[in-house]
Amino acid sequence: MPEPETTVHASLPPNPWGLYEVHGNAREWCSDGYDDQGYPPGPAIDPVGPPADETHCVRGGPSAEAPNMLRAPFRIGLRGDDEVRNHIGSRVAASVPAE
Repeated sequence: MPEPETTVHASLPPNPWGLYEVHGNAREWCSDGYDDQGYPPGPAIDPVGPPADETHCVRGGPSAEAPNMLRAPFRIGLRGDDEVRNHIGSRVAASVPAE
């Protein structure tokens, strides 16, 4: 069950892929642009959306949303100059060098 409020990182157990608070903590601001028609044909893993000119893709949802909005595939578009919201965050990611 999602938490009623956002949580501190790693305060809940990770999912099977080692990611923390993926569902229901906050929406995530993505580098892809948003297109209400979906992604163009291409790879199903790590698809690249349109350029982020004005509207960015925001994925997932905060715990106060309906369950279908908590999933990572759920997305909406927001402009950078939209009002400040306390339920949108970002996930910092880095590539790990191959050994």
